[in-house]
Amino acid sequence: MLKPITKKMTDESEGGVYRFTFCCDICGSPWQSNPFHSDLEGTPDSRIRESEYNAAYERANREAMNWFSRCPVCKRFLCDKCFRILEEQDMCVECADTGNC
Repeated sequence: MLKPITKKMTDESEGGVYRFTFCCDICGSPWQSNPFHSDLEGTPDSRIRESEYNAAYERANREAMNWFSRCPVCKRFLCDKCFRILEEQDMCVECADTGNC
């Protein structure tokens, strides 16, 4: 299974609905994935449920990659307010403020 793209991720899954929250690596601003509704709720085979859960998590992780930007300097994933688009090179606010170009 993939590691979460952000340092902080919480599992908000409940009652056959899989949903995950990823947080900006700098400010912690949350983004919640689209819900994935299980057709297997109540299925006794835990391997099938685990497979569905893993697929939902990986889909959410891929969705998060479209929401967060990655700083090319420090490699953290950031929300829009923590990412700066600069003439020389785009980077996070912390790298830009410390002059890490």
